[in-house]
Amino acid sequence: MGIDFIDYVTGGGDKQEYSFEEAISSDRVAQPILRLGVVTDVFYDPGAMTPEKIESLQAGDEHGLPSCVNPQFFEGVPRNSILVRDVTAGTDRTQRKSYLAYPFFPPHLSMPVKPGETVWLIDPNPQGGSNMSYWMCRVNAPDYVDDLNFTHYDRTSLESAKQTKAKTPPERPGFVNGLGGIDDYTLKDPDDYDKIFSGSMANDLQTVTYEVVPRFKKRPGDMVLQGSNNTLICLGEDRGWSIETRPLDTPGDGTLEGNLSNATIAEDFRGIIQKGTIDIVAGRGIPELGMLQDTASSFPIGTSPHFIENDRAYNEVNKNPVNFPTDPKVENNYYAKPCEGDPDFINDLSRIYVSMKTSADVNFGLTYPAIPAPGDSNDGVDVEPTDNQPSVVLKSNEIRVVARFNEEFETNGSIKIVKEGIADDEAGKGRAVIMMQPDGTVMIDGPKIVLGSGITKAPGAGTQVVLGVGATEPLVLGNALNTILNDLIAAIKAITVSTGTGPSSTPINAGDFDAIAGKLNSILSLVGKTK
Repeated sequence: MGIDFIDYVTGGGDKQEYSFEEAISSDRVAQPILRLGVVTDVFYDPGAMTPEKIESLQAGDEHGLPSCVNPQFFEGVPRNSILVRDVTAGTDRTQRKSYLAYPFFPPHLSMPVKPGETVWLIDPNPQGGSNMSYWMCRVNAPDYVDDLNFTHYDRTSLESAKQTKAKTPPERPGFVNGLGGIDDYTLKDPDDYDKIFSGSMANDLQTVTYEVVPRFKKRPGDMVLQGSNNTLICLGEDRGWSIETRPLDTPGDGTLEGNLSNATIAEDFRGIIQKGTIDIVAGRGIPELGMLQDTASSFPIGTSPHFIENDRAYNEVNKNPVNFPTDPKVENNYYAKPCEGDPDFINDLSRIYVSMKTSADVNFGLTYPAIPAPGDSNDGVDVEPTDNQPSVVLKSNEIRVVARFNEEFETNGSIKIVKEGIADDEAGKGRAVIMMQPDGTVMIDGPKIVLGSGITKAPGAGTQVVLGVGATEPLVLGNALNTILNDLIAAIKAITVSTGTGPSSTPINAGDFDAIAGKLNSILSLVGKTK
């Protein structure tokens, strides 16, 4: 691998340099603590390993994978252990064996890994050799090879960020074994990677999903945790594309300025403090969400990445468009789509956004109907967007808030949504509450409660506010009813009737109707109005 080890001679101050091969074979130089291994299987669920499967792994399975040299460790194997082949300095070409390796980190921190990926191995006794290794994490490959979903490390042998080293450039990403020559194989047999892909338990049980996962650019101060299938938690600062600042939907000019990532802060926002943000998101840059490849130019829309079909017939991010050209062609991989995988407040699938300071309404493209203020007037007033305020935003296609009920365990929860304030205050400091009690009672309270924006139709045809499923009876307008009844009473009072003794007539007793008219206001609500 071109790595040198330095041995300082005791007392002499001189130093000797050894090649990797000399180091691992020399009696006077310690074995390397860190080694490289190719994963042949992942024991994510030891309960899924049948006795027959364990025996085949210990002896070498039916797919031609090598036998395991430390089968005694299969008993009590921890979850997330791996079967691995040591490929340090071509070891597998001469010592074709599998090792059972336990995870280096405890279950509190479980790293992702799949069969066929390359990991770091650590031996607790490198000098004597303990016949047991621990795997730490996947080995980082160059940017034009490394993939969040699955990284085939050996591509670094044939690919380059500038031009391919192969005499015959591949048409699409493959799963080469070393440099492809018998003396340059990483694994002993030329088709060993294919055997791993088709023969591993993790792949056979379809527990690995191969898909396009956009890459993410973190800022220097961010702490980021990413999964293999487009999930991300970023402890950073307020950042994301909005409707007003969304990334270009057409190719730039092939330069950095043509399509900048929002990881690089615009000059107007530099130096602003107290904007720490936790961004929890699943589904960044999804082509299926109206961001499909443009058929005219194949340029991915929004923050969606360029992708390409590989030799195993599934799509992956095109990490090396210099060698696997896109339209338009680029001469620098970093400029192909700089905004790939950036936070996109409009199109990302599901997000919980917790920020010390953000303009939530503008960023998420939120607008609101006019709403009246507390008091007598019900005229609508425009709702102004918040600006640089502590905010929590939850966004997805479908959102559920559930309070548990479990009769067996006597669990009966409630939901309370509270805007703090002064109860019944109409001067702008009012409290607002929506409560769902354990007994099912729902209460909505505030200085003013408005149902609907007031969509009007013909009298009796209004449908915006419906009280009860299947309701068909129109709501009655109190003022209109009051006026009509008063008109009716006035008309009745004007009626005269014959006394029966001649042509003369007398009016109906008007006093009785006046008493009725005086009570009509009692039919009007003391707390609400309708339209």
